[in-house]
Amino acid sequence: MALKQLNLKDINLFFLFFLFLFGRVFMGLEIGPLRLGEIVIGLSSLYLCYEITKNILNIKNLVYFEKILLIFLICVLIHFIFLLFNYGYEFFNLYPFKVSSYIWVLGSYFFGRNYLNHFTTKKSLTVISIVLVINYYTSIFGISDSAQSAILNFTDKFDYLKASDLVIFFLFFAYHFIKSEYFYNKKFNTLFLLFCFFYLPLIMHKSRGASIAFILFTIFIVILHLKNKYSLRFYIVSLFFIIISFVTSSFIVSKSPIELSEIDEKVIYVSTGRYQKQVQNTPQTTDDYPIFYFEDNRFFSSDGNFNWRLQIWQDVIFDLMDKNKIFIGYGYNEKIPAMNEIYRSGNDGTNENVHNHLINILARGGLIHLFLFIVFYIVILLNEKRKNNLYLISMIFIPAMLTSFFDASMENAHYPLIFYFLLGNIAQDKDN
Repeated sequence: MALKQLNLKDINLFFLFFLFLFGRVFMGLEIGPLRLGEIVIGLSSLYLCYEITKNILNIKNLVYFEKILLIFLICVLIHFIFLLFNYGYEFFNLYPFKVSSYIWVLGSYFFGRNYLNHFTTKKSLTVISIVLVINYYTSIFGISDSAQSAILNFTDKFDYLKASDLVIFFLFFAYHFIKSEYFYNKKFNTLFLLFCFFYLPLIMHKSRGASIAFILFTIFIVILHLKNKYSLRFYIVSLFFIIISFVTSSFIVSKSPIELSEIDEKVIYVSTGRYQKQVQNTPQTTDDYPIFYFEDNRFFSSDGNFNWRLQIWQDVIFDLMDKNKIFIGYGYNEKIPAMNEIYRSGNDGTNENVHNHLINILARGGLIHLFLFIVFYIVILLNEKRKNNLYLISMIFIPAMLTSFFDASMENAHYPLIFYFLLGNIAQDKDN
């Protein structure tokens, strides 16, 4: 039994190693007619259905929190089925299940609640920290063309890790480090703090949206570190090394030969140009217009990347209202109309994500689904507050959710699985 338990831990760590190392590339591994990410989402959906069935049969023994979760899941699935057939579902069409993945990944939350082999051992933390360091290097200096070609023999797409990937991987490592015995070791605790500041310039370089989330996370860690009440001299020395770490990393990141622009400038120009706003496309100086402003009944931003997203979000909301679908959503049988424009399909022509988790839920399931998911998140936070565990879950939840407000992270196959798995892990924690 012990041997089986050991093997299971090693398999899970092995899977985590490659997931953190390659991210989307790993989940794109082709296994027969399916990709690994599709298989994992499928398994998550099966586990979700199992938990729902088990809890319905055992409803008398559920605590209040578990009953609320069960009601939430039943309501979400009922609305999903209604939309599926209301908009004319064609049997054996898998597209609706692909674009409704934000529902099926909830199985990962329950898996996290029931998963007992936490990654808090020396071996697990060492492996994950090494992967984070490798990710730092490859995100800056890349890998050779021959290595990329070799990888493409096994997967459908090669891409470097996004800032959102780096954020969720770091949050995973941070949570398990904090739950480990090493967090209470002064030396390891300080090294972890320095590591956070060393990683920060990379996130800031790759994505402004993700950098806001990571800065907030770092503030959480600093406050947690200050609660240890070390000597003033120790904090002064720590501050010195924090500055050294941040400056050194900033210098290294600045030497990156990889183009990290999130959206092609031509796409930004075309996507904003459709509104015939001369001031938006050709400002005389960079200070002509503020970062965020309102004009002609629309919100705009002088930041191209943010404005690209902002126009998509408004198109979704206005179109839902014009078509009287704001309450029920577009459903799952077709692409979100705002993403039909060719200039919004990305460099490879396959993008159909609105780059905002809540807007995606609104588009697919309307205000009904959006309300249900917001209640779900609030209930989870209140449950942890009841256990005096609000600070820890906020440290994970807020940065991860903020990141998903500016990226399609919650619509891929790995980010939401890790996010909900962490929430499930935290739900295991006893009262603090």
